[in-house]
Amino acid sequence: MDQVLLTPAPKLRRMGAYVHEAFFLTAFIFIVSLIFSKIIGSGIEAMPPMTRYAMQALLFLSIGTYFIYQWTSGRRTLAYKTWQLRLRNAKGEQLSRQQAIIRYVASWIGPMLAFFCYQFFGKTALFLLFLNVSFAWFSGRNLHDRVANTHIIFEPNTDKQ
Repeated sequence: MDQVLLTPAPKLRRMGAYVHEAFFLTAFIFIVSLIFSKIIGSGIEAMPPMTRYAMQALLFLSIGTYFIYQWTSGRRTLAYKTWQLRLRNAKGEQLSRQQAIIRYVASWIGPMLAFFCYQFFGKTALFLLFLNVSFAWFSGRNLHDRVANTHIIFEPNTDKQ
């Protein structure tokens, strides 16, 4: 396999892609929530709790569908294309659907841990989110990449368009 394909992604490039992905997800969540609200016929503040839970489940599944689709069969998200990154398994191959699902579910470990701790400890629990990002910065891999045994690699200009 070509050495360029196995080059680990630089930290600043990875962080740039995360910020880029966050902007996309903000718009994605807004659009899905707006469509859901229009179908239900009420704003989020007027929704009964079960309807809000249904919307949260829809968001979780729709975001998961987007990422799992993009991470498999050699595809990549817009942010990863822009920042010239790609996901690979430990052998340097494309991710299987199972690995993509594991990576997506594992990506919620840090945020959910911070959320549950926030319920008991207040804003000091947000420090856990900082630890989650710091772990990725100093170790070179995210927690969810370790769980799914995936790697973010730098792959400059290899898309055929």
